[in-house]
Amino acid sequence: MKKKIKNGEFLKHLFDFSFKKFITTRVIAFIFWVNVILAGILGILIIIGGFKETIIFGILALILVPVCYIVYVSILRVILELMAVIFRIGEYVEDIVENVEKIEGKKKE
Repeated sequence: MKKKIKNGEFLKHLFDFSFKKFITTRVIAFIFWVNVILAGILGILIIIGGFKETIIFGILALILVPVCYIVYVSILRVILELMAVIFRIGEYVEDIVENVEKIEGKKKE
């Protein structure tokens, strides 16, 4: 398995134009939490806006916003997990190639 990127090396890898190191797996959790917080704030604003219009819109928003929030967060989580899996597969394949090259190098000697 690849070594994890240390905190001090994050910016170095962020601006690595050869794309030898992946930062996606480190950024995915941050992207998830930012979206969860922003969606929660948006949901609260929609509920407040609903009650400002009429009581019916407010109650409707109070019922629908949590359902939509859970659906949104669930779909976001699945998409981000798929992205993480894809990048981890790439890292594992790179590790396999390195190990095969080591084994082949030992056989040739």
